[in-house]
Amino acid sequence: MTEYLLAAILVLAVNLLPAFGPPTWLVLVYLTLTYDLSPVPMIALAVVAASSGRFFMANGVRRFRTRLPKDYVTNMTNLGSKITNHNLGMGGLFLLFIWSPLSSAQLFVTAGLMPQIRLGMLTLAFAIGRCFTYSTYVFAADSFSHTDLGKQFLAEMFSPLVIGFQVLLIIGVVLLGKIRWKNQISNH
Repeated sequence: MTEYLLAAILVLAVNLLPAFGPPTWLVLVYLTLTYDLSPVPMIALAVVAASSGRFFMANGVRRFRTRLPKDYVTNMTNLGSKITNHNLGMGGLFLLFIWSPLSSAQLFVTAGLMPQIRLGMLTLAFAIGRCFTYSTYVFAADSFSHTDLGKQFLAEMFSPLVIGFQVLLIIGVVLLGKIRWKNQISNH
């Protein structure tokens, strides 16, 4: 039981990080390959812990946004208005949070910067998507836990490619706030 609690705390902590945290699925693969944990309770705890961590992190970003440059905050608020006022905006955002190949940290940071976005709905979408992805990775890792493939997963955890991708996503969030969305809204 202690191992599951520690795993949940680790997953929560990783999902509180706005950048440079390892992907949760990779943490779960590591735990599966290293410890003898049953996949089903580990997946359930991971979904709850990861969703909670992302929700708390996005709310923290939302509170911190007043310390950012005023133009940046205005641009992100205008983008939030554009998304919430578009017929497919929130539905598309919901689907993005279910199946996005992008890092969820930057998605939640971006959502946290837009006060109109309902974080609870996005966290629900995130949880639904993670039920599928975590199940896939954990059951696959459990199947391969006694092979060299498991060791290969661990070797990729801190690859320069993974770190570089995180940097690009952070730059993307910054650039998103540089666009004058109010002008974009008026033109369409």
